[in-house]
Amino acid sequence: GTVKNWLDQTDTASIVVNVETSQEPMPIVSPTSPTATTILNSEQVSFSVETRYADTSSCDGATSSTPEQVVVTWEYRQGSGDWADLSTSGLTDLDRRPGGIRFAPFSFQTSTSHEFRVTARYETSSLTALAPQYVFALTVSP
Repeated sequence: GTVKNWLDQTDTASIVVNVETSQEPMPIVSPTSPTATTILNSEQVSFSVETRYADTSSCDGATSSTPEQVVVTWEYRQGSGDWADLSTSGLTDLDRRPGGIRFAPFSFQTSTSHEFRVTARYETSSLTALAPQYVFALTVSP
């Protein structure tokens, strides 16, 4: 969209709007770190998201105003491989928050690419419901 300030200067920027079309409510997820990062293998790296409860009070059939537990799942793949749960990847996540991951220096080989996918859903959500997710890309320089 286009933005204008009080000095009558304008600029444009891209914005992403996610429209939820699921029949069941899902938490709101927003990245709080860049979704693409390039590092040297001697650097630590982290990615994170913030989750919020969706306001379902005006939805048809809303039955509960008590927020449910949000379950955040991180998956990993190297290059274009298959997605696997981060806990089985062999990587050590140093971040104790469910909405964040952090890796020590030298966790990744040079000249490699990696992706981390985060998904958030309510504890009682069906596994077939479309849950919000983001993919974070990591490139490790030569």
